Amino acid sequence: MLVKKKNKDKNYAKVNKKQNEQDQGGKAQLQVLVVGLDGAGKSSVLQALSCEGRSRRRKGRSFRPTRGFNFLSVHMPTCQLDFLEIGGAEDLRCHWSDYLRRSDLLLFVVDSSDKRRLPLAKAELHRLLRARPRLPTVVLGNKQVNTSWTWTGSRSS
Repeated sequence: MLVKKKNKDKNYAKVNKKQNEQDQGGKAQLQVLVVGLDGAGKSSVLQALSCEGRSRRRKGRSFRPTRGFNFLSVHMPTCQLDFLEIGGAEDLRCHWSDYLRRSDLLLFVVDSSDKRRLPLAKAELHRLLRARPRLPTVVLGNKQVNTSWTWTGSRSS
């Protein structure tokens, strides 16, 4: 698997899919839009998908908020997945639906530990789903911590 990660700007939306498919030898190319409220962990998800993510986790580095866009291309034998992440700050959310029209899949990342903002995340997700009701969608509950889980079994040697 070959992974390319780049910071992109608004020109990403002007990519011609047919030309890219020809460049990739005819293999399927899917555009994945990655959105969610600020602080949900969108960049962390992309970095986990990239080779770079494995080394950063080991070093314990933190990630900065995305101001604009991030792009990650994952090349596999049968297809290419192009992930476009758009920052989740309030002033960037109005751009989500512009890129939604050009996407084959929506990946909506939710900070599941931030219960106070879950209603806002739900409202933003529903706004996107109304714009493209048939778009395949994955909702990723990120930062899940369940302290109520306990081990009740015993281990015998």
